[in-house]
Amino acid sequence: MNSKAVQEDFYEAFLNKDSEIMFAIAHRDNEPVQPMIIYDGKEHALFYRTPEDIIILDYLHPEIRGPLEKVTSVLISEVDESKVILEYDVSVKIVAKLPVRPESIKPILAN
Repeated sequence: MNSKAVQEDFYEAFLNKDSEIMFAIAHRDNEPVQPMIIYDGKEHALFYRTPEDIIILDYLHPEIRGPLEKVTSVLISEVDESKVILEYDVSVKIVAKLPVRPESIKPILAN
């Protein structure tokens, strides 16, 4: 098994009044397999869409970080040109440290 982590170019995170979280990401062609998000309470989270495909959700908005530590699952919405293609629940696991090297995450570029 050869896992690869890719940084999501653009995603959106939504938090409703009940502290439920949804992430909207780009649609992929393959089906998710045992999807899971691991999170260490800091700036980034790792979304294991399949055991081989890992998506880095980088620079999470500060308002999402606290609630993300408290939920057991989130909704993932995969979109293509603003159309929802696939939606599914994903479990969230809190860890002490993410298994990713900081240098593998590109910085946000100023406009």
